[in-house]
Amino acid sequence: MNTQTQAEYDRIEAGPHEGEFTFLHHDGPIIEHTDDVMVRVREILERKYPWEHYDRLRRIHYLEPSMIPEGWRAAVAARRAAWAVFQAKDAVRHQAYNAWKLLELDERNLSDTPALRRLIPDWPAKEEELIWRLTV
Repeated sequence: MNTQTQAEYDRIEAGPHEGEFTFLHHDGPIIEHTDDVMVRVREILERKYPWEHYDRLRRIHYLEPSMIPEGWRAAVAARRAAWAVFQAKDAVRHQAYNAWKLLELDERNLSDTPALRRLIPDWPAKEEELIWRLTV
């Protein structure tokens, strides 16, 4: 670690570790809450290119509560609530899709019977071929 990067590391380590910080991720959000900023700092040092370390660390600054723009916390809470609704609805969609896929497998397995094999003399090996033959 070069001296500039070490100085930024020491600055962040000496300050508060929990709260709102700027640019925990280089492309935003500009303000982000963390319970332990050093987790992010370690991640930067371990996973990012060495030539990015200094630039990323120098942008991370603790924000005093008085520096947080009015309405920011309410906006974050609203966004989190919307995300929770989205995730709940997405989970229902995933459950419905998985149930549909299971029914499709049951249908496919139940379709492959000796009676159907006798009905179609040269039973195709692939489902696409079967669909094509039944629609032609």
